Amino acid sequence: MSASDHLSKPQFFEVHRGLSDTRPWEVSREGLGMHWSTDSSVAEHFSINRETPGVVIHAKVSKSSVETNPQTLEENDVNPDYSENEVPVKSGKKIIVTGMTSVAAVPGGRNRKRTYIPPRKMKA
Repeated sequence: MSASDHLSKPQFFEVHRGLSDTRPWEVSREGLGMHWSTDSSVAEHFSINRETPGVVIHAKVSKSSVETNPQTLEENDVNPDYSENEVPVKSGKKIIVTGMTSVAAVPGGRNRKRTYIPPRKMKA
């Protein structure tokens, strides 16, 4: 196997998305969205809702699925602030959902993590 063989294969990396809705699969009919982070604590922050528990979706995305068009990034309010470690995923691109963590509604509450084997293929 030559070095160029590795370049033709998609390279995946882990991303996380926080939702304040505990039913992300209902949301997923339209797609899970483009705003993802490489930092799971950032995703957990965005999942917090004072009234109901939220969820953090854990997934893998290929580098070719990352949105790089400046106009699309601006139209979708992609935050250039690097503290969020935001990874914008192109609309409709496939992502591989590896699991989901239910985030407790109260501080100090218990979070529940589920891992999907095999992973679920969904759209961003």
